Amino acid sequence: MLVKDQIIDALDKALKELQTNPPAEVYSDCNFDWDINIVFKDGSVDGYDDFSVECEDAASTLETAIGVGGDPDPESWPDVFEIIKSNFDYFFDEMKDREVLTQPAELLDLDKTNFFVKIYEVVDDGADVFKYFLQTYYFSDLIK
Repeated sequence: MLVKDQIIDALDKALKELQTNPPAEVYSDCNFDWDINIVFKDGSVDGYDDFSVECEDAASTLETAIGVGGDPDPESWPDVFEIIKSNFDYFFDEMKDREVLTQPAELLDLDKTNFFVKIYEVVDDGADVFKYFLQTYYFSDLIK
């Protein structure tokens, strides 16, 4: 298994965690980012600067799924998952030349490798940032 495959496997489980413990609020104009922080067993780190998957296009569907301002719509969750996975596919296509993705997954430190999910809104040209959801999903918790 390669690092890319491990990320995909962990993503499936992180999405289930997101559904189980969703944010209390999210709005269609929010930023919605999945940072991928890769740490190897030898202590080397990759991904902290540019391994971020932007999922703003999933924010409005997530808003519907969790029922902000109304009743939750559980039938929207598959659409949320599909949009996020599509964004990851695009990200992997853009990063296909990055050697880190083709490294053996066995080299990963699963206790430190993680997704850091951020849902936030920047207003007043950056004067304010409203943080609605900040969650770290460690691969060691996702891959059992």
